[in-house]
Amino acid sequence: MFSRCEEREFIQGKFKGPVVEYPFRDHNAPKFEQIMALCEDVKGFLDEDKNNIVAINCKAGKGRTGVMVCACLLFTGVCHDSEEALNHYASERTNNGKGVTIPSQRRYVHYYGHLLKTGLVYRPKPLVLRTFVFGNIGTNVGGIYAHFLLF
Repeated sequence: MFSRCEEREFIQGKFKGPVVEYPFRDHNAPKFEQIMALCEDVKGFLDEDKNNIVAINCKAGKGRTGVMVCACLLFTGVCHDSEEALNHYASERTNNGKGVTIPSQRRYVHYYGHLLKTGLVYRPKPLVLRTFVFGNIGTNVGGIYAHFLLF
């Protein structure tokens, strides 16, 4: 079992076999390293025994799960391009054909498909944020304030 859910932790003893966690925030795309690691783990586990089965989940089982399932479909060659993977997931997972709907999540499926198709090597480059410059973001009058989260 591969868990995408950052909100909950799975109890190892409840499932036969390994539980591996690759948590990332709901409605967000995963880190590219997480996509690649999960795909390698899934393929390795499936290659170990033809009877092995993989379950990938998150809180609702659509967005985060869909990104990772689509990536695995591409990595294992079940699907040949990103749109095929996204459409296959949507038709198998939902009744309305709406699988992975968050634009950034869909984009990451496309990025990963492009990487696999072109044989590019992923080399992350650190980004250093040195300055924030804000214009008029309001005042604390009437209880209005700005709150920022950086990841």
